[in-house]
Amino acid sequence: MKMLTLFIVVLFFAACDLVQPVERRLKDIDELLAAPERITIDDREYYLDTFLWRDFQPVAPPDGRPLIALIWVIAADSLAMPPDIDATRIWVIHKNEVWESRFSDESRPDSVPEYQLEKIARNGPKWGPDVFVEVVVRVIDTKSGDVFLLRASEQYIGMTM
Repeated sequence: MKMLTLFIVVLFFAACDLVQPVERRLKDIDELLAAPERITIDDREYYLDTFLWRDFQPVAPPDGRPLIALIWVIAADSLAMPPDIDATRIWVIHKNEVWESRFSDESRPDSVPEYQLEKIARNGPKWGPDVFVEVVVRVIDTKSGDVFLLRASEQYIGMTM
């Protein structure tokens, strides 16, 4: 009986953590939208580029597959990306809705230029296509432990057919 009670209490607090009031979510959106479009780490500047799409090919469901987000953190000086710079989380904002995700662990092609860090996130919402969103990525400097938010504004969600 004690184990069941403990389980219910833990489950209750976990559920409370998952459900945030609308005011908190909107504050989070404001915080995300306030992220800069360029960041500086160790006197080097970085910016974000994206490619967002949904799959509507004939083998896809009639309403298409969920959003896929391909991002690049790019060193503005085109010098090699330091190995201690990483992107760990993505937020895609459409109106007052936010999709938050970690990046996939799948390997990326060797053809990515050395001054870019490429990441992909899958299974997003079914927004669009043909809409514009804001994209924010969490960038971490693992050497110093510093954490940054980096934003790309008015990013287009396209489609494959």
